[in-house]
Amino acid sequence: MPDAFDLLGIEPRFSIDAADVERRHRQLLAQLHPDRHRVPESVPAPDLELAPDARESLLTQLGDINNAYRIVSDPIRRAEQLLWRRGVVPDSKAAPELLARVFEQREAVDDATHRGDVDSLSNYATAARKRQSAFIEELAAFFEIESARVSVPQQTQIARVLDELRYLKKLIERAELALDDLL
Repeated sequence: MPDAFDLLGIEPRFSIDAADVERRHRQLLAQLHPDRHRVPESVPAPDLELAPDARESLLTQLGDINNAYRIVSDPIRRAEQLLWRRGVVPDSKAAPELLARVFEQREAVDDATHRGDVDSLSNYATAARKRQSAFIEELAAFFEIESARVSVPQQTQIARVLDELRYLKKLIERAELALDDLL
């Protein structure tokens, strides 16, 4: 897959303006829409459709643009893309203490779900969102300050933050699904 930032034609930065990214995404989708690439009306009706190769190419480009938008819109995937641009592939080996915490908090969410404890579920989701925001700020600070070279200790720190964010994303989704079911 081509670079997400390049595909969208936006500056490769961690701190983005979500509205600008969405606007760019919509512009590209409109430009690539198959109806804009049809043969003129003067051509006989059976030939109005795009040739299969041209249609397939447009659909592939549309898929690439949509995937690029998903990458840039997600802070975890955006950070991974920025690291990839710097030649770094984050090593995702969750630390044992993170795994233990994940297990405990999943159990707590599951217990609250089984008890129908809406307040506890809401508190878990709120606390997880707060921690998620702090980790996103940490990533933003790293990408705003650091040069193109990423040291091994920095890679380790970034990998830890990304692991935490992945976990928090799942915890929030789990708690919110449970809340939706209970409300």
